[in-house]
Amino acid sequence: TFINSEANAVATQMSAFYERKKRAWEMLNTSNRKTGKLDTSKIAKYKTSDNIFQKQSNAKEGANHGLTIVVDWSSSMYEVIAEMAQQLLVVMLYCKKSNIKFQVYFFTGDGAIGFSTHNDIPLFESLMYGSFTFKKMLTHTASVADIQNFAINMIMYSFDMNGRIKSDVKIPNMAGTPLQDAAVSAYTAAQEFKMLHNIENNSIMFIT
Repeated sequence: TFINSEANAVATQMSAFYERKKRAWEMLNTSNRKTGKLDTSKIAKYKTSDNIFQKQSNAKEGANHGLTIVVDWSSSMYEVIAEMAQQLLVVMLYCKKSNIKFQVYFFTGDGAIGFSTHNDIPLFESLMYGSFTFKKMLTHTASVADIQNFAINMIMYSFDMNGRIKSDVKIPNMAGTPLQDAAVSAYTAAQEFKMLHNIENNSIMFIT
């Protein structure tokens, strides 16, 4: 019920608020100036008003946004997987509705040492842990159905039923909490994402 209706309703409200804020900013940053050309519909008022010239509006569009979402997939999060999946689902649906480009990474202290970017090039060895995973799971190109299925798979992981919903994305095993490694990797991933998509307003969100 939450995935099919409630999450979508919350995401819609968030998107509507975002659009209102964006439109308000655009209106505040729109300037009008006289062009020097006569507005023929106002010529009859020339004796009582000097406002008889055509105006030109210079509208400034709101900046395009990008979001890098980093999910703490350590063992200590096991008891709150369902709540975490719900939060992630709402944020991803909100981004889809608002045309905000996003990418989702999971981090955990298990698996191959390294860091994967959009081109899967390892960045560095773990700073603190013997093993470290920072894995890209989804991006804004995923369909709404894929996003919903991914949230279901996250929840099913807590019942040791990972992968029952058809998905090409394998969820890593939960382990330690290499937060320092994840913070450095998140910054690098966000900067790369910014350059890749020419993002003006670039943000990082940790779900932990």
